[in-house]
Amino acid sequence: MYWVVDYKCTAEASSSISYDDAEFYLNLAVVPAATKEEAIQRLEKNLSRDKITITDIRDISEYSSYDTELKDAFQLKDAYDEAVHDHDVVTALFIPSNLLEHMGIK
Repeated sequence: MYWVVDYKCTAEASSSISYDDAEFYLNLAVVPAATKEEAIQRLEKNLSRDKITITDIRDISEYSSYDTELKDAFQLKDAYDEAVHDHDVVTALFIPSNLLEHMGIK
């Protein structure tokens, strides 16, 4: 089963996603796992390697039933395809807090 985890996170300055003036980031990740709990654990472990910390899980749903107008903004289909191919955690596009309003994302 593949889960979509919609979350808010922070990143240390040495993280590969660190962006000047970003207080936090929003992201979606596609995670292969049997349960929601396992999906969150796998995602947290994956992100910690890059010094990224989840501060809020906004939603978690099965990919097959996940629907949001933000799918395209986050490039979710690409992340899903990669997750299925590699059977691994794949993060979509990280969006820094200082760009959210400009993009119309809340």
